[in-house]
Formats: sequence, C-alpha cells, structure tokens
Amino acid sequence: MVESITQNVQPDVALQERDIALTIMASLIDSNGNPQSKALLRKQALIAALVRKLQKDPVFAPLLPDDEARLIVRASVLQNIGKLDVPDKVLLKPGRLSEQEFALVKRYPDVGYEALKEAERLIGQPSAFLAHAQDMARSHQEKWDGSGYPRQLRGEEIPLPARIASIVEVYNAITSHRVYKAALPHTEATRIIRELRGQSFDPRIVDAFLAISPEIEMLAKKYADRFDQQAEIERLASSAAEEITL
Repeated sequence: MVESITQNVQPDVALQERDIALTIMASLIDSNGNPQSKALLRKQALIAALVRKLQKDPVFAPLLPDDEARLIVRASVLQNIGKLDVPDKVLLKPGRLSEQEFALVKRYPDVGYEALKEAERLIGQPSAFLAHAQDMARSHQEKWDGSGYPRQLRGEEIPLPARIASIVEVYNAITSHRVYKAALPHTEATRIIRELRGQSFDPRIVDAFLAISPEIEMLAKKYADRFDQQAEIERLASSAAEEITL
C-alpha cells in the first residue's frame, strides 16, 4: 500500500516531505511539550558552531568537508527520535529513576536506530542523511571511556557525529529548565564539560568546544526557551493520569 501511494510522487518531493515529517517528529520530542520551543534550532546552531571549529583542526579537517558538516547538522535533529518509546513520566521524572525505569531509558538509542534503519528501507535506497542520523541516534549516549550505552563503545569506536552531538546534548541539558531542575549558567556547564574531558567526551572535541565558549553562550541565549513551570507541572500531571482507551 505504501509503495503504491509513493510511486507517483517525484523522488525529490518525497524526500523533502520525509525531511519535513521527521523534523516535526523530532521537534515534538526535543521540545518537552513546549510548542514554542527552540530546542532543535539551538541544537543545530551549537553543533554547526562546533563543527566549524573542528574543520580548522588538522586532525578533524579531513573528516569534515563541507558536505559532511552539513549532513551532521541536519541529521542531529533525529538523534533523540527513540525517546518516542519512553513515557514522559519516566523521561521527566523529578527524582532518581528506578532500575526498571533506567533500563527502559537505555533502550531508546537502539529504538531510534532501528526506526531510522526502517525509514531507509522504506525509501528503497541508501541515504547519507539517515546513515548519519542512525549513528547519532544509536551512539550519542556512548562515553569516551567506554562506560556509556547501549554498546559500551570506547574512544574512536564512537562515530564522530555522535561524539560531537554528545557534548552539545549535555550542554543543553545542563543549561535548560526542566520541571525538576533549574537551568544552570553557561559557566557551570562548561566547568562540568571540562571535568568530563577524557571520561565522557573526546578530549580534542572538548578543547574545541571550550575554545568557542563565547559563541556557544551567545547562541544558547539567542535560542533560549521561556520556561513556564506551572504549565509543565500540569502537563506532567495530565500525562501521568492518562489512560489508554479503545
């Protein structure tokens, strides 16, 4: 049925429509229920700034020609697509997760990867965009020292796009408001990232990130979200009470 519907759609139009649909889905995930959220724009802006800096590094420059850089920035919007598999009441729980809840969260990188592999299968041809998205979705929770998940990859075993995205993901998490925590300032976020150099993050990428700290801070402010705590509390309460009916 899907094949028959898409046969009459021009390839370029179909790919554009899929890009739009995937971006809308990613926006809903990263916005934490805030329809005015700039989370995706902030993520892409910070990754773009970091990639530009890495293009000047003799180690990374050969790995990041302009086409590759653009693919990383575009694909970054899909890195959290697997969170669709995790209930809000677990993702946004104000407190320590139980072992069962954490096991559920740890599944989402693989869930996202498999969903993106299926999207590529449906397209019927290899997609560099989706290949990058798959790497980022599956590996952005891996850590440089091998203590991450889901595959405990270590060092350069972690795909470069995921190593780049993981630093921005943590920076955004630290500096963003949530119902269960206040946003921390840029200086505190950079201090934490510096401490995690060589543990969670590629040391050379951390150095590049810290070298553009003023630009990172400027972009984070430019794309900052307004946080309505009461509205978020009400949304979570509604989500927790929700029952599935047929």
